Amino acid sequence: MRQVDRPTMDVLRELGLTEYEARVYVSSLRGGSLLVRDLAYESGVPRTKAYATAKSLSAKGLVRLRDNPLRCIPVDIEEAFGDTIKQEERRVREVKGAIAKIKKMRQDGLQGRSLAEGRYNIYVAQDAVIKLGELVAQAQFSFHAMVDAQGLSMLQRYRKEMAALGVADCEVEVVASYREEECLRGQLDLPYPVRVGRVSEGKNIFIVDRSVVFVGNGSTGSAMVMAFPDMAGLLDLGLFQPCWESALDLSRYLRASDHGLATEFPGMMGDRALLPFLVRSVASVMGEQELRRLAVEFYERVASGVPSHVFTLSPEAALPAWAELVEASLADRGKVRYDDVTKMMTIELAERDLAFPDSAWLLAFMGYLEKNGMPLRVLHRSESPEGMIFQAKITWNILN
Repeated sequence: MRQVDRPTMDVLRELGLTEYEARVYVSSLRGGSLLVRDLAYESGVPRTKAYATAKSLSAKGLVRLRDNPLRCIPVDIEEAFGDTIKQEERRVREVKGAIAKIKKMRQDGLQGRSLAEGRYNIYVAQDAVIKLGELVAQAQFSFHAMVDAQGLSMLQRYRKEMAALGVADCEVEVVASYREEECLRGQLDLPYPVRVGRVSEGKNIFIVDRSVVFVGNGSTGSAMVMAFPDMAGLLDLGLFQPCWESALDLSRYLRASDHGLATEFPGMMGDRALLPFLVRSVASVMGEQELRRLAVEFYERVASGVPSHVFTLSPEAALPAWAELVEASLADRGKVRYDDVTKMMTIELAERDLAFPDSAWLLAFMGYLEKNGMPLRVLHRSESPEGMIFQAKITWNILN
């Protein structure tokens, strides 16, 4: 049984799924076509509830059911939630339009007074600090912030109130800018959790109960407050949560700072930046057969751990999708062309002297092809004025 992380569960709950429906749906995406009894085990949902949950998901258009015995086939998440995503995107566009309108208001037109327009409120510096205190006092469920030195200073004014939120089981989470090293050194004794990460420079953003957003101007001290639950929820899930999850614990950040890595560490966290170099190193020391065995092992782990229907598509549909994944992984380091008629793949790289394109997705693709009895054969390597060109053919005839 594999657990579903809480942010994913929160998103699915926001999209209208129950706890059991979210667990079963995510497990079906991970496993592809599974018997409902197996889904019950994978999702941790009681078997007596799993059948009703599967039927409920089917009624919502998220899975397809097959009988004898009952089998659950997931519908692609973009297809399943396409209409909902479009509605939310439309809401975000409307909010952005409203924000753009307010930004055009000239600050010097305020003349020391606060301005209110409908559900948007703009506060000059002295009023903004008071308003933030009101929001701290009003918070019941969550208080999330992304701040620079000025934002931390504003929170320090309400240190006792912030500590009281934690005692009252209100979720308090603060992400501070990694550029504020000196300021952060005096913050280890804060009575609420602080992490360090990449936040918008010159902006202090506070999200209260996923219903109110406070955006402070780091230069002028003025602020805009918006009471839009839909927008606040979107900003919390789409902006704050990824920022919090990728941020670094304050004490760890300060230890990295002691080693001279204060500004570099956020960009070095995790393995993503190192993957191209890892693939390149592995390919340079392994023979072809060893590399193919590694590719199969790597593919099997990826297919079992990454929830995507690309692993269950027919080869006709899967090959173009894999080509897109490989090109996306290369980013600006190369381009990929796939010909569905000849089953030829051409990879143009911006760097020379590579034994193998530095793409983890290409390595997984090789494993997919080996596993399906249609191995990728490199036909040609050559240098070009721009870099290197690899041409390879998928041995499609083995399947026919």
